[in-house]
Amino acid sequence: MRGFKSSGPRPTGINFERGFTVITGPNGSGKSNIADAITFAIGENSPKALRAANGRLTGLIFDPKSDTTPSTGKLGGCRVTLQFDNADRSIPVDSDLVTVTRELRDDGENLYYVNGRKSTRSALTEVLDLAGLSPGGFNIVAQGAATRIADLTPEEKRRLIESVVGISKFDERKSEAQRQLSQADQRLEVAMARIGEMRNTLESLDSQRNDLVRFNLLEGQINWLTAVGTSRRISELRGRLSSLRTQELEVGGRLSELNARMVEFENRIAQVEAEKTRFIVEVIQGGGASHVELQFQLAELRNELESLEAQLKSAEANVAELEGDTVPQLKQVVSAKQKEFNAASSNVRQLTADIGKLDAKHAEMASRLKELFKAGEELRATIDKKGKQNARVQLKLVDLAQKLGQIELGINAANAGLSAEGKRLDELKLRVDGYSEVLGKLEANTTKLFELYDGSTKELGQLDEDLSGVEKTREKLVSSIEGASKILERAAAEVSKEEAFRHMSESLAGERAGQLKLQEYCDNGGVPGYVGRLGQLVKFPQSYSKAVNAVMGRWMGAFVVQDLRSMTQLIKAAKSLKAKAFSVIPLSEVDTSQAVDVSRSAGIMGPLSAVIRCEQEFQGLVNFLAGDSVLVDTEALGYIMASEGVRAVTVNGEIFEPGGRAFTYGYQEILMNLMEGLENLEGMSEVEDAVGALKGAIDRRKSELGSIESQSRSLMKERVKTIVTATSFKAEATTITKMSNRYKSIFRNMSAEYQRQLGVVSRLEAKLKLGSDRKESISRGIASLQQVLSESQELGLESHLAELDASKQSASSEIDSIRNRIQDLNLLMNRERANLENVLQRALEENQLDLESAVENLQSDKQFVRETPRRIRGLSEQRSAMEQKIQKLMDSSKQSQPVLDEFDTKARRLKEERDAISRSATSTQKELFSVSGQAEATQDKVEEALGSLRMLGFAQELEFFETSDSLLSELQSEYQGVVGSVNRGADRQYTDMYLNYKSLSERHNDLERERNSIIGFIESVESEKKKVFMAAFDKVGKEFEDIFERLTGGRALLELEDPEELFSGGILLRADFGNGLRESSQHSGGQRAVTGVSMILAMQAVQSHPFYLFDEIDAALDAVNSNSLARFLKERSSEAQIIAITLRDVFVSESKITYGVYSAGGVSRVVHYKPAEVAQRG
Repeated sequence: MRGFKSSGPRPTGINFERGFTVITGPNGSGKSNIADAITFAIGENSPKALRAANGRLTGLIFDPKSDTTPSTGKLGGCRVTLQFDNADRSIPVDSDLVTVTRELRDDGENLYYVNGRKSTRSALTEVLDLAGLSPGGFNIVAQGAATRIADLTPEEKRRLIESVVGISKFDERKSEAQRQLSQADQRLEVAMARIGEMRNTLESLDSQRNDLVRFNLLEGQINWLTAVGTSRRISELRGRLSSLRTQELEVGGRLSELNARMVEFENRIAQVEAEKTRFIVEVIQGGGASHVELQFQLAELRNELESLEAQLKSAEANVAELEGDTVPQLKQVVSAKQKEFNAASSNVRQLTADIGKLDAKHAEMASRLKELFKAGEELRATIDKKGKQNARVQLKLVDLAQKLGQIELGINAANAGLSAEGKRLDELKLRVDGYSEVLGKLEANTTKLFELYDGSTKELGQLDEDLSGVEKTREKLVSSIEGASKILERAAAEVSKEEAFRHMSESLAGERAGQLKLQEYCDNGGVPGYVGRLGQLVKFPQSYSKAVNAVMGRWMGAFVVQDLRSMTQLIKAAKSLKAKAFSVIPLSEVDTSQAVDVSRSAGIMGPLSAVIRCEQEFQGLVNFLAGDSVLVDTEALGYIMASEGVRAVTVNGEIFEPGGRAFTYGYQEILMNLMEGLENLEGMSEVEDAVGALKGAIDRRKSELGSIESQSRSLMKERVKTIVTATSFKAEATTITKMSNRYKSIFRNMSAEYQRQLGVVSRLEAKLKLGSDRKESISRGIASLQQVLSESQELGLESHLAELDASKQSASSEIDSIRNRIQDLNLLMNRERANLENVLQRALEENQLDLESAVENLQSDKQFVRETPRRIRGLSEQRSAMEQKIQKLMDSSKQSQPVLDEFDTKARRLKEERDAISRSATSTQKELFSVSGQAEATQDKVEEALGSLRMLGFAQELEFFETSDSLLSELQSEYQGVVGSVNRGADRQYTDMYLNYKSLSERHNDLERERNSIIGFIESVESEKKKVFMAAFDKVGKEFEDIFERLTGGRALLELEDPEELFSGGILLRADFGNGLRESSQHSGGQRAVTGVSMILAMQAVQSHPFYLFDEIDAALDAVNSNSLARFLKERSSEAQIIAITLRDVFVSESKITYGVYSAGGVSRVVHYKPAEVAQRG
């Protein structure tokens, strides 16, 4: 570091080695600035936390005082560099050594570097956080933290543990899920509101559909009643038409009759003229052919002249009638019909144009509505798709969050497993090394014991020779006093036993008392993992007691524990209780032992362990002690089994070692008897008094044998001691050899287990890396999915859909209005067209034909009137000339004149009658024309009515009934009341709205499922949160109890205020310093400090860190607790690097290296000190 606080302008370097490092120095020397520099380098930005001057980060820059360094000014900045050993790649940087640098300039700018490359604070802290390095982590403990933790409220203590295990992650996930739930509820509420609106609209449209049905029914009934009225009118018109046709036939008959009479009169006139002509021819025969011919010519001229005159009169009358009445009237009729026809045509054209415009508008609106429907369907499909996509995204988010939670749990489990397995690996390493060391010692002890056994054997041979000489002398004396010798021998034996018992009792009584104290301590739970004494754990039949005691007798009082850690704690407890001469067997080291496999036959009962009864968990222990010995009936079978390389024991307790090279009998029974004798030691005092009296009598009676007996006993004792010693050496050597062999097997197994454990650790590390990669991948996936949700919500598709629905509703209403208008116009146009084509056009054409015929007749008659007078004049002139000629001829026959006059008179009367009939025929012709016109008009009206009937939808006439008109009037009145309010598009609108309602209901169901899925996710997060919290709470509580006990020897525990409501209650930190359990805040200052220290160390055990930094954590501790804390930190430094800033000498003595900090001229100086090197040099 350079320029940081009191470090000065020159670079200062400190090498923190592995293990326990201590930084010490007087107050104000700047030792805590080293801790500030470390936290500054890893990203701390709080001026308060860094204790910066003036409350600003620039206050961290070294500012020399003017009275010490007047020539230098304030530096331009400060720089701190940390180097981390990254061989394990805990920092995700591909380098064995990671260098982190932070530079602060005097303008407040911060620069960050990782391995010399410029970086940002966020990138730096993110990389370091993956390795458990953060300024706010629990691996960095500031001054006064212990007391502050002890003084926290229960809720604050709970939040403290939550921050240790990362409960905030669950809260963030829960908060995010609750935010999504709120959004889902809002979407669901909107959907419910829209469903309510649509339901109301559907009810309204259903009512409108009913009104439409009623309207259509009314319209049908009105059309039917109108058709009934039309049918009645058609019937009346047909009756009138029939009358007119009858009248037409009558007038036509009269006209035919008149025409026939005219023909008859023309014939009679012609007959009269012919008779006159014949008369003239017959009377005036003398007139010659010229006279006759003239008469004939004159008659023809007269007939022609009369005919022309009659025709002229008729033509003039016709002209006068046609010009004065018929043609003008017909012209008026044609003009009126033409106007009516033109008006109807114009009306039809106007209606056609209006219908065309409406059709175009309808097509336009239909196209627009179709586009709106298409857009709505597309938008709805998009919304459904987005909704389903969002639902899938939500489900995917829930699934990913659950997977992330599982992966985080897996990572935490892997971290915990890796920590545990790493510790296990370290333990195995220590055990492997320990067993290797033990094996070396066992082999050395075995060699030494065999050497001692050989020396004892030689000594025993010499004692046998000495004892043989003494025995021969004694036998001579005994033979004379045989009875006394027997009594003396028994007395000597009893005395020897008593003395042995006294010696043994003095040595064993203390040992037994220590063992009893140790057992009582273990029974009270003083040693975790203690199981019991071996004799308490096994049972066997009394018949095999000698065999079992011979093999297992020396182990029957052994203490049985679960593992080596428990054995270590028991040994420490024994030392503190001053217990000696005891055996300990850890179950973890013998649980895989197996009994020898031998075939059972007559006299061979199998392994000795087979007759011993115990719990299944102690079977390996029994196999370890008795599984290699085979139980046989006789000594011969024992020797045979031993010769085959198997250790054998008879039911009488005779032991044959493998190979038949050694035999043991009674040694363990003696020890067992000795132990039984110790239990009845008070009763033996009476036996000792009796033996003393007997010995006095024998001494008085056999004084002469005293010296010999004394020498014999001395030699015998020496021999027995030598035998016992030799046997003991041999048995111990054999036992140690077997133990060595077993230890070798265990060592091989443990070495293999160590290799396996290495594999487990490697797999856990790989699993942890894989979990971290998957966590990062899933986190990116969650961020991406959340971005998708955010983008989807920003689109505002629901509002667009609502606008489209409103537009569709408006367009649909307009289309219905247009359709109704088109229907009305079509109906009106069809009526007008039917009237135009079936009535007006036909009538116009007939009137035009009549007018044309009348005009043609008028023109013809006018021409006839114009031309006929000229012809009449010419014929009159011809007649006059011819009459003159005839007069000349007839002057000759005056007497024929009366006859001719009569003919003329008769012809004249006939012509007059003919003319009267002609006039009658003309009048009848006019009457016929009028009746025919009326009949045609009536026929047109019938056709028009039939057309109206067909337009009403009826092909045939209907039967009329009396009340039809009143009923029609009532229905029309009702029709007029509803026609203005009826919605003719209600049926289609109801169908469209129902489809929208159905689609929205499906969307509502999707939203319900989405909501339920989010609720399930929240519940799973809450459950997982509780599990993680309780696991951390249990672990912290266990560590807190153990650490507190180690530091103070007292008792402490963590308790939940409300176990049912974990996150609403607090945590009680309770400790017992000999005055009962009390909450931490109720203790004295020093007691609160040691409680807080224990809590800090317990929380650090939950999550491992590369290093731990303690800044004067022992400030408030007393000497005893400081010593315990220093030893504890030293022990923990084997697992992680520990740096402690302190003023205590005990920390310095326990440290691997100590850095001393002192101030010189306002600049902190650093020196180092290694207690181990100083001790070696000393």
